[in-house]
Amino acid sequence: SIAYGPSIGSFGTANAAHPNKLYSSTFIGGTSSGVFTTGTALATEKNCYAYSNGGTAYSGTGHTQTTSAANDTSATGTALDNIAYNTSNFTNVTAGSEDLHLPSGSALIDVGTDTSGESAPLNFTTDIDGITRSGTWDIGADEFVASGGARRVIFIN
Repeated sequence: SIAYGPSIGSFGTANAAHPNKLYSSTFIGGTSSGVFTTGTALATEKNCYAYSNGGTAYSGTGHTQTTSAANDTSATGTALDNIAYNTSNFTNVTAGSEDLHLPSGSALIDVGTDTSGESAPLNFTTDIDGITRSGTWDIGADEFVASGGARRVIFIN
């Protein structure tokens, strides 16, 4: 999935009684955060990319991450920290005409974790376009397809 929050954040959790499992998603937050938790809320993030323009990409407490990336240093490890929200990593980041598919050479390609062995409903094997993920998975909602592959165009309003 792709979540876009132009002012506060794109995704949040309210309490520990309702923890969230976020897999193969792209979170583009505003001035506060990309993914935020409040109080004692918990979030498990696998193969996610989070961006915040001025805040912290993954803010709050209770994050458990596996191969998740961020535009700052709030991701799991330094190899997936500081991955810019720009046209090196996404097709188009211009406000109002975003295209969050991965272009060739993106730092998010082939650095994810295969989650097809997870319990349902987290055992999906396709990306946001219905493209089957294969080999080493990519981070975020899109699985990179070399030229000539079929894909749907996703517009964000």
